Amino acid sequence: MPERQGERLIGASILLVDDQQELTEDLMEILEDEGASVRCARTGAEGMKLATEGFDVALLDVQLPDTMGVHLLPQLRAASAGSEVMLITGHGSLDSAIEAVEAGAYAYVLKPFNPDELIASVERALRQARSTRAAEALRSSLARERDFISAVLDTAGALVMILDTEGRIIQLNAACERITGHLQEDQIGRYLWDELLPDGDLTWASEKLGERATYPHERELALRHCDGSERVVAWSNSVLVGAGETYLVWTGIDITERRHAERALLQAEKLSSIGQLSAGVAHEINNPLSGVMSCFKALRKGRVPAERQDEYLDTIEDGLVRIKQTVQGLLDYARLRTAMPALVDIGEVITASLRLVNPALHKKRQRVHCEISAGVICVRADRAQLMQALVNVLLNGSYAAPEDSTLEILPEEAEGLVGISVLDEGPGIPAEIRDKLCDPFFTTKPEGEGTGLGLSVTQGIITAHGGRIDLGSAPSGGARITLWLPGPVSPTL
Repeated sequence: MPERQGERLIGASILLVDDQQELTEDLMEILEDEGASVRCARTGAEGMKLATEGFDVALLDVQLPDTMGVHLLPQLRAASAGSEVMLITGHGSLDSAIEAVEAGAYAYVLKPFNPDELIASVERALRQARSTRAAEALRSSLARERDFISAVLDTAGALVMILDTEGRIIQLNAACERITGHLQEDQIGRYLWDELLPDGDLTWASEKLGERATYPHERELALRHCDGSERVVAWSNSVLVGAGETYLVWTGIDITERRHAERALLQAEKLSSIGQLSAGVAHEINNPLSGVMSCFKALRKGRVPAERQDEYLDTIEDGLVRIKQTVQGLLDYARLRTAMPALVDIGEVITASLRLVNPALHKKRQRVHCEISAGVICVRADRAQLMQALVNVLLNGSYAAPEDSTLEILPEEAEGLVGISVLDEGPGIPAEIRDKLCDPFFTTKPEGEGTGLGLSVTQGIITAHGGRIDLGSAPSGGARITLWLPGPVSPTL
């Protein structure tokens, strides 16, 4: 559609600085006919005063009564950001044109001029001024947005790291600086594992960074402070794609103190369990110890015929092995240590757990039917923590079940998970307390017989391993508690 005359400069603010009245009046008429708003000045001083009120395009005479146009031009542009200035003169030359361009003039117009050509030049200058201002407004907007985002990142309690797909650091927020003691400007462009990751996490980080398919994902990963200490951080990581670039955004929460508190809670619950187990463990040690002492005394006094001495020595050896296993199991269970995930044989963990719990079961003449043998099912877990979780469940089952009953330990399997189910013949779990049973300090036992931490700690252990705990009912009407863990893992790995 052809452009309509009379609308080419709609909304434009034009400044005329020229001391020739007749020329100024002619220009005003031409420009206003095209929709522009025009203000006039006859001297450089008047022009500067009007310029401070803003304009889009200025038409500036090269020679004014009080100054030269090329000298005034930079001042006019500075007074009205994003504006354009056109020089007009009746005595043009190549040198003066070059001087005008060097001073920042948009165009150099000679008198007398063709009105259509002049309007076309002013229109182009107007478009340039508006484009310049729009670009500056966009830059300012982006700068404000960048500053706002930076302020949010730096005032947030969460740690934020932005990486490229190779693991180089693009940005760190202030929380990361506080946790690591490393300044952002010192880390930009460096690999994440150069200084920030403990040695044990280097392989995982280098393998996972480029695997887009694994995102988003969550993981606990420590950060190393410049003094060598470490902080445990729970990360939630995702991929950000934009403008042809791919970035990895790591957002984390420092959970070091929480992990310390959880370890203390684990140990407190262990001590509570050991109190329940101690009497039975003493009995488990005393029985074989009595046999060992009897055989030893008989051998020492020479009352054992030569043909039976090997039999007595085998009895002594067997008793000592039983004592060692019991003591070692108790020590492994009670020891406070950092979680160490490794390949764990579930059947072996069950055997070790029953070695501690059996005395309590025998006291109530309770039997165990276990369908999980050693060497069949393996998972990646911390053995001591898994043992603690299982002991808690077995003790709860024994407590709830009547004398002369049976506890069953059954294997379970779901997609990507293996389960250990413990079934008892007790009264079961009332529906009204099922949702509360894993809450800290909630217990149905009489005062003084339980801390209310057993199932809460068990749930924490299993959840930290990427699993879950299910509370249900056994066919007998008793409780069925299932510990689900990621797996299985081949015993040969």
